[in-house]
Amino acid sequence: MPKPPKTVAVETVVVAECVVCKHRKEIRAGEVSGIDNRVLESLAALEHEQWCLWAKAVLANERGIGIERRARWTELIDTPYNKLTDDEKASDRMFAKRALEVLGLEAEE
Repeated sequence: MPKPPKTVAVETVVVAECVVCKHRKEIRAGEVSGIDNRVLESLAALEHEQWCLWAKAVLANERGIGIERRARWTELIDTPYNKLTDDEKASDRMFAKRALEVLGLEAEE
């Protein structure tokens, strides 16, 4: 799996904080050691939603985007996170892990 990117958008960190807050009671109670798969997948799904909003804006406002890229992005925008392939989910998970690192948290492997 590729390493998380070195930079992360502020929006990504805010989303990560929201997901961690949602699971904070479980984490404090020791029911979740580190960040388990449920938390990581919740965050990755939100990452996909965030990317979809960004990609829609780019497609609507940028000229010169190739037909193949436009078709691929449109397909991904129309696909909910839970229907993506594992390879497609990997990118969202990578950004989710990076956001957790910024918050001083680690996802379980």
